[in-house]
Order: sequence, then C-alpha cells, then structure tokens
Amino acid sequence: MFPHLVKVTLLIGMSDELATEDFCTVIFDEFFFTALSKENVVQQLGKLLWHTHAKLPTARRDTLMQALHHQPNLRPLLEQLREKMERDEGDVEMPPPAPPVDSPLMSVPTPAPHRGDYP
Repeated sequence: MFPHLVKVTLLIGMSDELATEDFCTVIFDEFFFTALSKENVVQQLGKLLWHTHAKLPTARRDTLMQALHHQPNLRPLLEQLREKMERDEGDVEMPPPAPPVDSPLMSVPTPAPHRGDYP
C-alpha cells in the first residue's frame, strides 16, 4: 500500500521534481531499489516509470529500465514503454512553417504599440 501512495503523490504533486538527480536518488535508490524483491514495489515502480518517463533524466530512465528488465511480469510493460518512447521521439514538434511571402496577411498593417498614457 505504501509504494502505491508514494507513486500517486509523485504523479499528482511532484512529477516536475523527478527531473532533478538528487530527488531521483532519494526516491529510486534509497526507497524503491531497496525493496525490489517485493512484487508490489516492482509493480508500482513499473507504473511510475510508465507515467513519468518523459520527465526523468535519460540516464536515470535507462537505469530504471535495466533494473526492471529482469522482472518477468514487467517485460510486456517495458516493451510497450520502449515503443511509446520511440513514437514520442518521432513526434517531436516541428516549428510552424513561415507564412509565404505572397500571403494577403503580409499586407495588413498592424497597429503601433500603445504608449500607455494612463491617469
């Protein structure tokens, strides 16, 4: 039950903190890795990795995936996660193309900024 509460807390309120290595060291090395022999901890760590993989530092994400790779019940989840990460890497947002020079919008005048003569 406790690993589930930690996972939910991280997902809801602290997911941005996972980008820092110090925070990852406390959460993963000192909490989750010490209890990898327990099935529920492995399951919760796999779910946490699924939801937060994009925010984790690359080296940390790779370490977690390597640690979980030896868990037979998580292999399908890890394969799906690898596929998801490959798709996400392919979906990198491209900047919108510049409007063509012959666009009718290029000839529309724009107002000058207001100087702000407020009372």
